[in-house]
Amino acid sequence: ASFGRPSPSTMMLARVPPRGGRRGFPMNVDWLLIAKAAEAGPDGTVSILGAGVYTFFSPPMSFVPPPNAPPGLRPPVAFPINLAVVARVLAMRTELNRPQPVEIRIADMDGNVCFKGGMVVAVPDSPSIPPGGLIPFTVVFALPPFAPPVFGQFSVEFLINGDVKQHTSFQVKAIEAPQFPHLPKPPSP
Repeated sequence: ASFGRPSPSTMMLARVPPRGGRRGFPMNVDWLLIAKAAEAGPDGTVSILGAGVYTFFSPPMSFVPPPNAPPGLRPPVAFPINLAVVARVLAMRTELNRPQPVEIRIADMDGNVCFKGGMVVAVPDSPSIPPGGLIPFTVVFALPPFAPPVFGQFSVEFLINGDVKQHTSFQVKAIEAPQFPHLPKPPSP
């Protein structure tokens, strides 16, 4: 987890209005994004590589389903992808010094959970925020290399205290080898 305020450049990415906020929900997610890599600095800034990536491409591969395969069987993914989930969380002062469990879940399009991870974060004190104001801080999940079980669409859920606060999605596609048109032969002299 990264504590403090995110840098102004990261505050502009995938901004989503907070749900709840002052209406009784002590912590909410302001924005959530997927990146190829991310790292939280001790000063509250976040360095993000490949922010907003929502499609991962695999090298071309051939897949022949087994003879007894059910209809719609998707080929397995043969490569791991680097994935980081970055969230800007807004909290009220009443949450200061109270550890909060946060979790992410990645599920395939059939709802099968492929990855689940979590950590405990504490809301940092921010004296520059006026009384009654929301305290922003950033949470970074840098996943170990993630090998999706199949190609297709995946959902990412961000939970605080077991409640889904925000979600997004990404897809993994196999690409065809590029086809180059045959170049005409140069005219003979």
